[in-house]
Amino acid sequence: KTKDYQQNYHTCMSKDIKEKSYINDFRKLFSYKDYRLTKSIENDNSIDFIFVRRKSYAECPLCGNRTRKKHSTQLRRISDLPILDKQVHLIFSCDKYYCVSPSCKRKIFVTPIDGFRARARRTLRLDEKIREISREMSFNGASRTLKNLNINCSSSTCGRIFKSSSISSPPSNPTHIGIDDFAYKKGKVYGTVIVDLNTGRPLDLLDSRESSVITDWLNNHKSIKYISRDGGLNFKRGIESSKAEVSQIRDRFHLMADFSKYIENMVKRLVANIRLRVSDVTYNPDIIRVELWRHIFSFCRKDIQQKYERYIIYNEMAVKGYSIKEIAERLKMNVANVRRHRNMQLKNNVPPIGRSFYTHMEEIAKAISDKRIVCESDVCRLFPDINQEILTGFDERLENIRRECCKDKYVKIKIGAFCSKEIFRTFFEEGYQTKNDAIKALMNEYGYIKNIIDLCLDFRKMMNGNKSGILLKEWLQKAKSYRIKELTSFARMISLDMDAVENAINLPWNNGIMEGTVNKIKTLKRMMYGRASFSLLKLKLLAFLST
Repeated sequence: KTKDYQQNYHTCMSKDIKEKSYINDFRKLFSYKDYRLTKSIENDNSIDFIFVRRKSYAECPLCGNRTRKKHSTQLRRISDLPILDKQVHLIFSCDKYYCVSPSCKRKIFVTPIDGFRARARRTLRLDEKIREISREMSFNGASRTLKNLNINCSSSTCGRIFKSSSISSPPSNPTHIGIDDFAYKKGKVYGTVIVDLNTGRPLDLLDSRESSVITDWLNNHKSIKYISRDGGLNFKRGIESSKAEVSQIRDRFHLMADFSKYIENMVKRLVANIRLRVSDVTYNPDIIRVELWRHIFSFCRKDIQQKYERYIIYNEMAVKGYSIKEIAERLKMNVANVRRHRNMQLKNNVPPIGRSFYTHMEEIAKAISDKRIVCESDVCRLFPDINQEILTGFDERLENIRRECCKDKYVKIKIGAFCSKEIFRTFFEEGYQTKNDAIKALMNEYGYIKNIIDLCLDFRKMMNGNKSGILLKEWLQKAKSYRIKELTSFARMISLDMDAVENAINLPWNNGIMEGTVNKIKTLKRMMYGRASFSLLKLKLLAFLST
């Protein structure tokens, strides 16, 4: 190819052709200090512009001495942006000179070209075009797109040019930031993205979401005053363990999503209890009593629990007519120890936490048989003097009773199905009248459901900024007073992060822009077919969102 360009160059130079008018126009575009546009050669797929040097001398780049002693001439071919769907090549006639200074280490040097790097094969504007297209898509896709624009560039060259790009540095002293995690490899590898809430520009992309990484980043950026985050404990611990004095802000969207999930679980549980009440299956009192004893001794030491389990097995086998020896073989005990189970006094081993429960155990068993108790809140309502700590896990115990007594045949009457959207509109939209049969039956069965709807509406108004954060403590006390485990759990979660929730109510910042940034990260990751390294993904994100 070099011989062909040299032949074309000497052929054009040998002809005495008058300069056309458009050459003067192109000279305004291609203005170089030491070179002058002389000819243009138009081929089928390309246009070649030929430049010659203006001066007959050169200065050595090492020692600066001027010399006129020419060594040879070489042609340097540089690609530029296409014109009229034709490739453009800038062909420079570069001279080689001898350095006349005997003390100079450089004996032969080539005259440079202004505006070009040494050994450059593309103009800066062509590199910028390749970098811009490579930023918007994968490198394979960028190579195909550039080929349609008559720019020959391989995928590896697109990647090399993009990776060499310099991104303008973000603001040095951000004060309000948002922080969120994203999945680099779902279920295995997670990262953290940090965005400036004032400008909406990503500041950094961390390769982990561990609290120690967050702490180190905050210690290096001491200008941070406010941080908006979701309910992740790793972010909270990382912020609290850092030396920075910042105010945390819980995201309002995540608060509403968490609360609606708690309400949905409550509705599903209560509707299941209604279906259980209207069934015609009867409970076995012996099974109820055994499960209640198991619940009491679940708070004891393991040796006492094992002793009680042996007592249960002894009674079951004794009722079925097994002999003492057979029972001893089954329990792997001697006959004397098995006989002690006849006079075993379980009430003497009741733990202190379960004594109030033991006092009302017969009444609780009767209420379960009559279907007046189907959940933990029913026990609190019927027996307010019982210690609430003993009721931990009581709903699972009731489910065991249903499973043993009913054998999955207790759902005789189907009230109807419902969806999450219907639950949300019923509890969080003011004035909405549901037409769902299951939710209507729930409101008729439990009179306090309407009060819970008012509680949900108050919480949504607080999240929308219609009420001051001062009312949050009153709202928490009201939520705990219903003694419903879902409301109690959510109120406990809010209490542990009280300052951040109050800031979410009173301050305008939230994590909305973070969710959009995470979606852009997913798009960039899928665009690269999941084969990009973390450093390239970070470069793509910062370059993509800096424009």
